Amino acid sequence: MTGGSQAPRPHRASESTPGRLPPILTVTNTKMGFGIPELSEWIATLLPDADRLARAGLMVLAPFPALQEVGRLLAGSGLAHGAQNLWPDSPACTGEVSGTLLAGLGCAYAMVGHAERRRIIGESDSLIAAKAASAAGAGLVPVLCVGEERLGTVPEAVRAVASQVEPVLEWLPSDAALAVMYEPAWTIGGDRAADSGRFVAVADLLSRLTAERTGPVRFLYGGAVTPGVFTRLAAAARLDGVGLGRAAYDAAMRREVIAEVLDRPPA
Repeated sequence: MTGGSQAPRPHRASESTPGRLPPILTVTNTKMGFGIPELSEWIATLLPDADRLARAGLMVLAPFPALQEVGRLLAGSGLAHGAQNLWPDSPACTGEVSGTLLAGLGCAYAMVGHAERRRIIGESDSLIAAKAASAAGAGLVPVLCVGEERLGTVPEAVRAVASQVEPVLEWLPSDAALAVMYEPAWTIGGDRAADSGRFVAVADLLSRLTAERTGPVRFLYGGAVTPGVFTRLAAAARLDGVGLGRAAYDAAMRREVIAEVLDRPPA
């Protein structure tokens, strides 16, 4: 996807801070759904199960105004937090937030390329590549969201994902940690996850595109994740974790999905 927000061609960093990634990652993006009091109450429901959630690599991606409080609440729990977005190092932009500022708030991750930002704001692939490179330069792990806008053929999905991933890989230092989450836009907010054949084709593409990287890479799936989705997809291809939407806020569903993730077959 191209067009929309314009960005200068990102500058390749000469050095990066190699990130360390747990073997499993579980992403939950709270979007704009909670005020800080409600977000605090929800985090309180996570803490009794923090040990298991930490083994599943849970990260809470929160809005900018909530990051300091989220970091305070999660301190010492083993659970990570990060931002839903960031702005590249250059050009400076009033109202935006840099990776350096996020690192100063204790963030470990920054999401880039979410389907809503691609569609509503028109973020271009070059802007997203610049964001990913800036996140890595600040010591954050970019969580790159990719996926086709509409349900179509498998080859169409593969082409869409390739067009979104390749610019990021071109400018992200090879030793930088990276999490790539395949989240087809047509699954967001729905009840239908991607089928196994589609996922296998995308997973094979991601494996080939990232095969020469020296830094750690994790492959995730997001989009209508409910109990059973992780098990089905992980049986078909490499899968290192999931992105949770509504399942993150339903305690019973969350426990089921986390149990699947922790019981995944060895890679």
